[in-house]
Amino acid sequence: MVPLHRDAALKGFLWKLGIYLLFVAVVTTVSSQERRRENALRTYVDPVTGVQILSHLDPDMFPASWDDPSEPTVAEEPEAKLIAGGVRGVLLALHKYPTSLLRANLKRVYLVQNLLVDGVETGGVNAPELKTIYVDLDNVTRLDEPVWAEETIHHEFAHLLTDIHSNDFSEETWAKLNKPGFKYGDGGTEAIRTGHDGGDITDEYLQKGFAEEYGMSDIQEDFATLTERIFVGDVLVRKAAARYPIVGRKVDRIISFYETLNPAMTKDYFRHLPTVTVNSDNQPPSESGGTHTTVDAKHKVSAH
Repeated sequence: MVPLHRDAALKGFLWKLGIYLLFVAVVTTVSSQERRRENALRTYVDPVTGVQILSHLDPDMFPASWDDPSEPTVAEEPEAKLIAGGVRGVLLALHKYPTSLLRANLKRVYLVQNLLVDGVETGGVNAPELKTIYVDLDNVTRLDEPVWAEETIHHEFAHLLTDIHSNDFSEETWAKLNKPGFKYGDGGTEAIRTGHDGGDITDEYLQKGFAEEYGMSDIQEDFATLTERIFVGDVLVRKAAARYPIVGRKVDRIISFYETLNPAMTKDYFRHLPTVTVNSDNQPPSESGGTHTTVDAKHKVSAH
């Protein structure tokens, strides 16, 4: 026979043990569900466009021609906490394009961290030969991840398209849209390397016909920075297209290029893209003479 006090103590112990085991079971279930969700997002295929969004590394993810130990192009897998926001931003970008344009020109997007291109820290790059875009996620806050990922997709897809469809994009014609005598810099990578990659969208640059300082580094970055702002619906750039002739001519040329690739992408198509009136600090941009800053992060570059 067990004394009553021992029986009560045993019951108390078993009750506490049951509560503990229930807690462990709940935590394990939640953790398992999070792991399954994370694993699903690490290899996600957009059912609408068929584009793969990958958050893991592959041995052949970069073109073999980029292999240069003296100026490496490398990346790391993104932290789990960054993936969901990155995937969401990529999908926001992809769904602004006709599905047929994406299926013909983009196969996959890699979400990565610590991306180096030619040994330089970079926010994004593309490989036309693989129809692939790489988006670096380690340099923005979690709140900014969808915005940054979307901007990077538009920017790099613009690069990728002008490479794949080079016969439809004349750099000579584009250069003539600038003021007589203007000369570009030495390219996006060199601009990043030397710190001439400012991302502030101000009247100073818009009056000259550029979205930002980085666009002055070369023709490809000029095209991509403006295209990026058009697709995200940047109100300042839309107003600048009506106010400043050079920006207006460049926006018309961008629309003409995309319409050549897909007849559905007319001026009306672009006019109906959602607009953005908030900058990365959640402050409305000034109506005139103001500064609109895109997400403060490492810049994107064109392909090698």
